[in-house]
Amino acid sequence: MLAPILTLLVLLLPARAAQWPEWSLPAPLPRPERQDLIYPAWFAGRWQVSSGAISFEARFCQQPEVMGKPGRGERAVVGDRAFNALSIGKAVLGEQLLSVRSDPANPNRQIALLADRQELESQVVGRRSETPAISGGSRAAGGSTAAGSSTAGSTAAADPTAAVRSTAGSTAPEFWADELSLQVLHGPGEPRLSRVETLSHFVLQADGSIQGEQWQASYPSPSLGLAARPTGTNRELLRLDPINLDPITLDPIRLDPPGRQSDPAS
Repeated sequence: MLAPILTLLVLLLPARAAQWPEWSLPAPLPRPERQDLIYPAWFAGRWQVSSGAISFEARFCQQPEVMGKPGRGERAVVGDRAFNALSIGKAVLGEQLLSVRSDPANPNRQIALLADRQELESQVVGRRSETPAISGGSRAAGGSTAAGSSTAGSTAAADPTAAVRSTAGSTAPEFWADELSLQVLHGPGEPRLSRVETLSHFVLQADGSIQGEQWQASYPSPSLGLAARPTGTNRELLRLDPINLDPITLDPIRLDPPGRQSDPAS
């Protein structure tokens, strides 16, 4: 009797995806403090990410810390934020993006150096992640669990835009994450502030690849009020293919399209 109600309370992100593009702030995203986004273990490694005509490399690595509690012998999977931001930024902006560095004191803060003496500071100020259980339950970030999948299944069925949404009862591992970032563009004149929310849904495929979908919305500066409606929206489909490494040289073995220059591994 309580399972459908508890599922409704815990699984918020599939419902938010179904509401896109009619989003608004504030969103149900707790502040992450200085804790990074933890991915499922099946994200660990290097991936070639394809989205339309854009292709770039992304890295997810293990670190000996889980939920901000080191020393337990466990290893969490986190994204290499600086590398990934530079990789996708180069694919989109080209030579306009010069470099990206992470704040060593805060994994949620990155600074990108742009051409024309501009600097983009980005910090995650809200986050929620959810990992639906494969058999009979669902888990949200923070450890809450809920049995049953009828609520999540009906939400997905009501959303015609969900191209990679798993159906109720699916055995495919899934992962949801929603992040709200505050962006400050420094350059000539006064700094320009904006907010960007990115909701991601990933499903592990039988061949080892990952199918993904992202919904994004841009919001005006919080100086105009914390409550806001989007000034722009975007939706992308993603495919992540594992990059196999040569067992001797550890160099990536890729089947790149002819004439495509891959970014050198750092």
